[in-house]
Formats: sequence, structure tokens, C-alpha cells
Amino acid sequence: PGKSKAYEYDIMELENYTRDKEWMPKVVMIAKNVYVWMDQLSKKYKRSITMLYEIPNEELDQLKEWGFTGLWLIGLWERSQASKTIKRWCGNPEAEASAYSTYDYTIAHDLGGYESYKNLRDRAMARGIRLACDMVPNHTGIVSKWIVEHPEWYVSLHYPPFPSYSYSGENLSGDPNKGIFLEDKYFSRTDAAVTFKHVDFRTGEEKYIYHGNDGTSFPWNDTAQLNFLKSFYLTVSKHG
Repeated sequence: PGKSKAYEYDIMELENYTRDKEWMPKVVMIAKNVYVWMDQLSKKYKRSITMLYEIPNEELDQLKEWGFTGLWLIGLWERSQASKTIKRWCGNPEAEASAYSTYDYTIAHDLGGYESYKNLRDRAMARGIRLACDMVPNHTGIVSKWIVEHPEWYVSLHYPPFPSYSYSGENLSGDPNKGIFLEDKYFSRTDAAVTFKHVDFRTGEEKYIYHGNDGTSFPWNDTAQLNFLKSFYLTVSKHG
């Protein structure tokens, strides 16, 4: 309640990051959306390239020749398949899950897993190219390993934040013990709800977990917002 105030940065604001002087000023990086890149490579080389270990040496040689020393691979992690389901429910029949709707921080199974990644990493390093990837500390996928095991880690309420919200759609969880339901008006495109419904069928407990958001746009309906204050609260309650 009350008047909102925009955060102001001043000259005393702490720059709390490392300058990484040993490598950052020298890196020349190219970003590749992994699935898009491998589709392009499949067409270029006229064979199926779907695993990281199948990326041709010729491509790495070309990157080295162009002077790149870093390869940023977008979409390495195991994605929440609920993200793909939501996109297809909402009218995009060819959509894949978002790279930023993560299920778990393991190399995606359909990219060949860790051994496939290690193969690419070693071949790239032999050419002086380091691999980079994203991490998403703000949120996870709407269905993720953490949502299943630790729903208390997320920003949530025990009631819908707005009385107009309803959650009568299909269960996205894929787990017989859990229910995850998107708010109905996403499908009619008449509202962009800030929460989804999480149900533990074993206990009957319901949570209304907030979607991920960075404060600049609508909620991302295939994500769940982590609660960074949770660890602070637990520390205070434990140590006073």
C-alpha cells in the first residue's frame, strides 16, 4: 500500500561482480540456439545432426578461423515439457519448450546428455574455443524437479491473488501425486494471470505459485518464480 517508488542507483552503489580480467576483455563469442543450429547443420551437411557430439569438426574449425574463442550454447539444459504443451495449447503447433523454462540443470537427454556435451567441449577446447551456457536464477519451468520436490521454494499464496482467477484446465504435471493448472483466461487471451495452481493430491494442499517475471512485462506462463528471501527467513528463524 502507498505510493510506489522506483529504485535509484547512486554513485555509492556497490559494483558487486568480478571483472574477470583474465579472460573477459579478450573473449570473442558467438551465440547459437542449439536446436536451431543443429537443424541448420543437418540441412547444410545433408544428414541428421541432433546430438552435441554430432556437430562436425568442420564447423568448429570455421569458428576458429573466424577468430571466435567462445561458443555460447542457448538451450543446453533439460527443459520443462509443460512449456511445449502450453505453447501448443495456445496455438503454436510446432513450438518447442522454452530454453528458459528449465526442468533440471542437466544436459538435455535429446542432445545426448553429459557425455555428448563433454565430447563437444573437448573438441572445442582443442581449437581454443570455450563453451558458455545460460543459468536462470530467477525462476524454473512451471513443471520442474524443484517444483515437484520443493514447492515451498517458490513465491506463493494459499489462495488466488484475484477472485476472478479460475483453474479448470488439464493437469500439466505428468505426476499422479501433483496437479499443476494454468489459469483459464490464458486460453481465451483475456488475462495474463500472475499465478498458477499447484495441488498436492496426497495431502490436499493447494498453493498459488507466481509465474516468473522480471518486472518489465507480462508473467511468463511456463515458469515459476523462485523466492530468494526464503533462505534469509530460514536463517533468521534458526539463528535469531
